[in-house]
Amino acid sequence: MARGFVVSTADKNAKFWQSQILAACAEALIINECYRFPKGAMLAFIAVFRMPTKTKKRWGTPHTSRPDIDNLIKLPMDVISKTEVMPEDSHVWQVFGCKTWSPPDQAGATFTIQETMTPLVAVGEHRAQLNGTDWLS
Repeated sequence: MARGFVVSTADKNAKFWQSQILAACAEALIINECYRFPKGAMLAFIAVFRMPTKTKKRWGTPHTSRPDIDNLIKLPMDVISKTEVMPEDSHVWQVFGCKTWSPPDQAGATFTIQETMTPLVAVGEHRAQLNGTDWLS
């Protein structure tokens, strides 16, 4: 991860980060003969971000400041969907993401894509009710 702050393609480090993700996808496809998810597969995307800090007492604790987790997740999903690993990011039906503080030499990101119809986490009883589904069309 380029210093842990890439959020969008407008960021000065985004091109570097995109190239790193593309290289990792190419390596997975060539060296490891990574499974290529078929078009229409129901996918889960798991993202773990390790944000760098020199403050030892923060290591392993939740990172609750900017950049926002949803913004961090969008870029790698978009980049990976341009490869043969994941043909279309719209096939991802669930996403799990977390970001924690880490020592600078352990900073980075890990992305896991799996084919599944089983929820990654249990859905709690507290839900927001949205009336109508016109906005989902």
